[in-house]
Amino acid sequence: MDWLYEHMGIITFSTELWDASVRAGNELFGVSRASEEAQLNLLKWNDRELSGRGFIPWYEFNHPQLGLVEIGGWNSKFTLANPPPQYLEGECHKNCLFTLYHAACLPELEVEPPLAKKIAPDIYKVAVSIKNKGYKPTHICAQALEVGRARPVNVELLGLGVEFITGKQSQDIGHLDGLASTGTSHAFGDSLNRKKHLEWVIRAQEGTTVSILAKCERAGTSISQVILK
Repeated sequence: MDWLYEHMGIITFSTELWDASVRAGNELFGVSRASEEAQLNLLKWNDRELSGRGFIPWYEFNHPQLGLVEIGGWNSKFTLANPPPQYLEGECHKNCLFTLYHAACLPELEVEPPLAKKIAPDIYKVAVSIKNKGYKPTHICAQALEVGRARPVNVELLGLGVEFITGKQSQDIGHLDGLASTGTSHAFGDSLNRKKHLEWVIRAQEGTTVSILAKCERAGTSISQVILK
């Protein structure tokens, strides 16, 4: 996880799926989990919820090398370290929602409907806005920029027989902020760098379909079209 962030600029999560002590009523950062009170709460929970199956009463055992010993205690693997089977689905469901929530925070490119204006025979001005409608910026985090792992947003104008008078067929436009970058200094809480406006002057026949394609490794792909009239 540390390597992914430090060297790749990728944010990762490692979620703990189960906490028997908290489920037994102990506070997460309250009484020490090794205290008698916390342990008694666990035993009561085991009796109440697991019918005592999580704890094996201590009993004598004649060990071939050690002699007479006592064994027993918590069935830790399926009680403390991992949820008992009847709780597994609920824990997985919560973690799935957690994962989907964070996935929903990723950047997402949107090419707004382009506008095409005829300014001379077979000469058109095409204008479009490229927007990040996601929560995070298109580079995800500053560390990705620091280590050079976040390629910028690329925009292409595509069309059969299109000749460029001004503007490039393919161009990088840098990165776009997300909703996370909004602040009170911007009108209506919107960042000034969430959207970029591009224009081309092209030569093409009337009726040609022009496509604007925006893509970014960390923010997906979006395309929008306009017919030259």
